[in-house]
Amino acid sequence: VPNSVISTDEEVFDKWCIDSEKTTEFSSLTMTENKTLYAKYNITEYDIPYDLDGGNWITGYTYPTKYNYTENFVLPALTNLKKEAYTPSAWTVNNVTYTSLTPAIMYQNFGSTSQKPLKVKWTPITYTIKYDVGGHSSVPANKVKTYGVNYTVPTPIGIAQGYTFVGWYKEAALTNEYTGTDDLTVNAGEIKTVYAKWKARLTYNVNGHGSISPTYVDVVLDDATTLPSLTDVVGYAPEGKWYGESGCTTEVGSFGSSYTVERPKTIYAKWTEKTYNINYEMFGGSFVSGYTAPTTRKYTESKVLPVAANVQKTNNVFKGWFSQDGSVSGNWGTQVTSIAANTGEDKTVYAKWNPSYTVTFDVVNGKNTEEGNYQAPAGTVAPASQNIENGYKATKPANPTAEHSKFIGWYEDINCTTEFNFTTKTITENTTIYANYTPITYTITY
Repeated sequence: VPNSVISTDEEVFDKWCIDSEKTTEFSSLTMTENKTLYAKYNITEYDIPYDLDGGNWITGYTYPTKYNYTENFVLPALTNLKKEAYTPSAWTVNNVTYTSLTPAIMYQNFGSTSQKPLKVKWTPITYTIKYDVGGHSSVPANKVKTYGVNYTVPTPIGIAQGYTFVGWYKEAALTNEYTGTDDLTVNAGEIKTVYAKWKARLTYNVNGHGSISPTYVDVVLDDATTLPSLTDVVGYAPEGKWYGESGCTTEVGSFGSSYTVERPKTIYAKWTEKTYNINYEMFGGSFVSGYTAPTTRKYTESKVLPVAANVQKTNNVFKGWFSQDGSVSGNWGTQVTSIAANTGEDKTVYAKWNPSYTVTFDVVNGKNTEEGNYQAPAGTVAPASQNIENGYKATKPANPTAEHSKFIGWYEDINCTTEFNFTTKTITENTTIYANYTPITYTITY
């Protein structure tokens, strides 16, 4: 018998059989009559190429890999496919959508001379973006987003004072930024929330003293910043702490400490008014007993300096306080009677003295040489002595009264030769002025 017959793409010769049912293979035959042998063919099976376009079969599903031309091919159910953020919508061959495949179509596309893949068509899912602004601005409208399609995220409007918008983030912890050019892990139709990240402004108020730069810092909400320090200014020193109100009652934190910004806030510095010293250069003088001179003053205080009645120096007259030491140069600067408020430094003032001398009035030792060195009797009461500043004039006292004597005048010397002129004579040393008398004379009549 022939060992082969013509095969086709659909059938390939397998063997000869002696029965029409092709169950018994022919091996040998003794010819006693006419005999028909039946050719048995095997149906050709072809591989089915799949293009899942990035998708996969679901776990546990076994998909068909072969077909033959004798039967219709049942397409795998689309529910057996999966792809993140996509749903399968159809099977296509050569860009033609099919719901079922006949043998002719199968052979046409998957036969030995033509191998076009059975490709799945995917439809991207859509989901809704919801915006959480944390109550710090108007809420943008929800956005229906198609997976894989970029869009420009909105910028919030109506932002509350003190806040600055930073960006949108995928989680409430504000770890991964969301820009609209990437997609979230969601299911079809799901509502996904993105969260606004904000900065809050922390403003520094120096509370009327000095300055600071910058005057504020924008800090990511609920993040920490280091509180700045301040330095001394004229008249005031910073306490070293910031407070929540201008009255400085609620402490926020110390200079250099960490502070968590939970909302826009103005913080205030607290200041301590400085105390300044008043120093006195007395040049041998002193304050009178029982008097206490001011030695310190607050910056905003004014202080009146001690007056002449408050100071003393033997044989000297107080001429005032001065701004410079003129004890050697003679240049005393300007006279100072008080320290003005808002003077931001220690002050030293210098006492200026003028020597003074004692003027003594001697009423019993003066000699009237013209009258034979006549002197007033002992016990005559003298006027009080006078303390006269150098270069100044003594005051002429009342005339003394001496028994049996007539007062003539005051003289510079004990012998009463030069009369003392109170109008022109200045005192430059300790001085004694002498009273001159003449005896009272009587007429005796016989």
